[in-house]
Amino acid sequence: MLVGLLSVLFPRKNSLLHFLLSPSITFAFLTSFPFLVVVVVVVVLMSSNLVAWNDRNKANVRKKEKQRQETKQNN
Repeated sequence: MLVGLLSVLFPRKNSLLHFLLSPSITFAFLTSFPFLVVVVVVVVLMSSNLVAWNDRNKANVRKKEKQRQETKQNN
């Protein structure tokens, strides 16, 4: 849709913008090695961040539960 809109705005077939936004160039970029490396790095960083966040939450839950049990024993 975007390519169609831009081809209406820039009707010359040999324009640089039309060439850069053609589906074959877009597909070649999306399957290129640097793009795939960036995707893999982002996914790994996000997943490791989620694992660390989950571990922190579990530790906080355990700490709060321990504090509740200590307050029950003290009362």
